[in-house]
Amino acid sequence: MPSLRKRLLKSGNTFWSIIYYVDGQQRYAPIGQTDRRTAEKIYHRFLGQLADGKFDIQAGIK
Repeated sequence: MPSLRKRLLKSGNTFWSIIYYVDGQQRYAPIGQTDRRTAEKIYHRFLGQLADGKFDIQAGIK
């Protein structure tokens, strides 16, 4: 199951990302510097697309 992570930068800003696993390897989808509410909305949209099969995890992996 993907998780939402928050990192505090030295500048005082927060950086959000989604951490998930594909074939046993850890991947991440960076969200960027935003507030908590927006990051949670993006995270829930990511989960919805993943559940519906609309988000192909294999595509766009760095």
